Amino acid sequence: MMYLFEAIRCLPQLKSLIVVNAHEAMLPALVENLPNNLRQFKLHMVQGDIPSICLDALASHPNLRKIDLEPEQSIDIGRLVSSVSIQCIKIRGVIFSMDETHMEGLADALSCNPGSSLKSLDMEPSMEFSSWKHLADALRFHTRLESLEVSVVTNTFDEADAAAIVLAELLQVNTTLTHIVNKTNDTLNVAEETVNGPVLDAL
Repeated sequence: MMYLFEAIRCLPQLKSLIVVNAHEAMLPALVENLPNNLRQFKLHMVQGDIPSICLDALASHPNLRKIDLEPEQSIDIGRLVSSVSIQCIKIRGVIFSMDETHMEGLADALSCNPGSSLKSLDMEPSMEFSSWKHLADALRFHTRLESLEVSVVTNTFDEADAAAIVLAELLQVNTTLTHIVNKTNDTLNVAEETVNGPVLDAL
């Protein structure tokens, strides 16, 4: 396998790489040998985690623009935000939820890098309301992100109302975000007065 990775590194014309059925043990050698001119990287995991050291290596890649990851469990996605080149991050997965610690790390990374290159963030795994609030608070002053797709799950009517209000407050202060989608299959039962009040005011 190592010979294959070394061969990939010797392909300067390679712009896009898709790796499926990956195992954790192979990842360090894989990311170490990504060609410098690579623009898009898609990874599908079947065994193990995506180690933080590999996320750091992806973040430091000089020319990566789009990363599409399908892990088996929550990852420390905030490590990718420090990149000076990554513009699009997509995290796939419906069999797990985003860990709240990882979401707090993402919020901290966005707060510390308000002018990062990131323009699109798409997270398919579900997140709790508290994680959504951390993320929205961090995005209030982020000046580059244009598209946000999340899967916010609320457990009570009060949480659904609060999630909508958080969104409205975010839209009122962040003029860069032009595309926001909640991808969850669960219905957000938001009170009519919330819709007709803070949500409409934000629009």
